[in-house]
Amino acid sequence: MIAKKFRLPMGNFRAFPSQTLKSSSFLVKFHSNRLNYNRFGVTISAKVEPKSTRRHFFKRLFFDAIKNWPPLGKDFLIIVQANISYVPPETVKSEIHLIGQKIQSL
Repeated sequence: MIAKKFRLPMGNFRAFPSQTLKSSSFLVKFHSNRLNYNRFGVTISAKVEPKSTRRHFFKRLFFDAIKNWPPLGKDFLIIVQANISYVPPETVKSEIHLIGQKIQSL
């Protein structure tokens, strides 16, 4: 998991216009913040994965993959889609890495 400082307050995210990047198994919405570090939030609905243990597994997977992203001063919200249960974790990590590279180039 990540420190509380780097967690995104989910309620405030809707107030700002955001850019969106889509992967085959998740969606990343992001916008700039006034901080020198990134903040992250991962949303996995119970409709996507009914068992909370699996939802927490995927949250940890995302947080482990994004902890090495350079500080860009942005807020990131990752919305997981229903097909995540059928995708191998290595594929998810590689997709996260590709999305991170796209965001750095923007």
